[in-house]
Amino acid sequence: MKFFLAVLFLIFIPILLFTTPIITAQEIGKNQIENLNKAKQRLESVIKVKQDSLILINQQIDRFTQENLFSKLKAQSGGMVFKATIKMSGKIRKDSNPNAVVLTLVNENDTVLLTDFIDDYWIVNKGPYFGYINEMFINKTPDLKTFKDAIYERTGRMALKMEEEKAEREKATLEKRTQERMDRLIKKYGKENGERISYGEYWIGMSPEMATESLGNPETINHSVGSWGVNEQWVYPSLYLYFDNGVLTSYQSSNR
Repeated sequence: MKFFLAVLFLIFIPILLFTTPIITAQEIGKNQIENLNKAKQRLESVIKVKQDSLILINQQIDRFTQENLFSKLKAQSGGMVFKATIKMSGKIRKDSNPNAVVLTLVNENDTVLLTDFIDDYWIVNKGPYFGYINEMFINKTPDLKTFKDAIYERTGRMALKMEEEKAEREKATLEKRTQERMDRLIKKYGKENGERISYGEYWIGMSPEMATESLGNPETINHSVGSWGVNEQWVYPSLYLYFDNGVLTSYQSSNR
């Protein structure tokens, strides 16, 4: 019996050696990498879920913070707070002048809170910062104009606002008339001479008509007539123009 078992052992051991798969070190390493990649994917999935949850939480914090800040500002400014958008990138400064310390930057389409308006500057809030920004950086809307008017009413500055608007209209009218006059002079005398006349200049060679356009009518005109023709002396305050036969040939001025 022992002999029979020994023979079976000798027969089947080689068969097992040849039929059992041999796992190499390379295959073991490959399996470990696959397992690690699967573990990595599970962790990344968990991290993504956590990150999304964190974003949602931060958004809620920001919303509640802004709502609380908005309520606080309304209480401090008599309920007058306006949510505005930034027209172009700019700076919120510590004071209402272009050389004041910069508190923070704002970008196009950012949202800010406006509480007051003083000397072309809005008093503005963005996040933890309170400061001043020039009105040129704020998108102008009909609602913003209404808010600005309400500020003037509240602070008793409506009369000043009306004066400022009147001055702006008068300035615009004057600029329009000045440009129209320059266009007319350029058309009549050419670009160079037309521009010089519009600036109130005078020069050798100009005609009496050009001098009148540039300087206005003189206080006095003194004539001299002879065989040489007609000489004229035009008298202005601190200025004398001398024309020979309709051409400016010399001048005297205490300002030049």
